[in-house]
Amino acid sequence: QHEGKISKRLSLAYFLVNSGGSIGFYLIYIYCGHILKDTLGCTAHQVLVQNFFVGLIQVARSFTLSFLSLRVYPLKTLKFVGMGFFLIALASPLLLSHITTPKQLFLFQAVAVLFIPTTLSADPIFYKQFPTLKRFTYASFLHAMSKALMAVIPSFGLVLLVKYFDYWGLLILLVPVVVGYGWGL
Repeated sequence: QHEGKISKRLSLAYFLVNSGGSIGFYLIYIYCGHILKDTLGCTAHQVLVQNFFVGLIQVARSFTLSFLSLRVYPLKTLKFVGMGFFLIALASPLLLSHITTPKQLFLFQAVAVLFIPTTLSADPIFYKQFPTLKRFTYASFLHAMSKALMAVIPSFGLVLLVKYFDYWGLLILLVPVVVGYGWGL
């Protein structure tokens, strides 16, 4: 296990598991910030304040998942998180098309941020799958590639998808990412 060959399946699984967090971040903070500003007429200050409170909820979620990992196997909690985000992804076109106030959008953001698909609390389990002498190189490279690609794809793709397919375009991006996250787990 010290110097083994790394399977393509393991690499793909780790890549997909790391991809979910970037999509969730973009949807909750960046895209919802655009909705606040462009659709709901909020000022930049109001967008920042709302995103700050959403960020506090995310910090509380991180502490909760970390402490929960002492009692519950981390992959079980991540599967639960993945299922929750899958349901949010499916409901997001309907929810976002009927939001009329910043408070309603805050509720959507608050629930969605609780279920951002990440590797938090399960990273050691994933790292253990890589051969010891290649662990840092492969895991770091796959993590960096997933973050780089998932920063570019939603920032350009989501705007176009929503422009042409309304909020239903979110499903074209979110569903494959969440399914890949589930498969990767």
